[in-house]
Amino acid sequence: MRVLELALREVRKRQRFVASFSVRTPGPDFSVSVDRFERGGEVEVFLAKEAKPGKPDECGNVATVQVGRPCSGMVGEADAAANLLRLTVPRVCLKRPEWVRVGARSQAITKPYPSDTWGRRTDIPKNNPLVNPLGPRVHAAAP
Repeated sequence: MRVLELALREVRKRQRFVASFSVRTPGPDFSVSVDRFERGGEVEVFLAKEAKPGKPDECGNVATVQVGRPCSGMVGEADAAANLLRLTVPRVCLKRPEWVRVGARSQAITKPYPSDTWGRRTDIPKNNPLVNPLGPRVHAAAP
């Protein structure tokens, strides 16, 4: 079981938000979103294989589609006391990788729609500009 935490300036108990985690592994790569679309509603978690961008159209736009993968034990939490978004992901959901690299992005669903992406632009994978900047490898044996 792995826990990913995203520290924010402020997390309110009833706040609407979207957050995405890019998870790279030595096998398949994943996108995980942690969202609350309704004020005071439940925190929803969505796991999918990472979308691979197609060729841009004549205007430079790229469209992707992701299909969710159900996985028991995934839990998202908005911890207002600690100002954290917390995502618990059983390793089996990620095919039990030896290591992961993770990137994160968040956005509020209220005006002025503040957002943030953690990491340096140089850490965006060259094979997929849709992926958040990635941190270093964290091995399965790490505490």
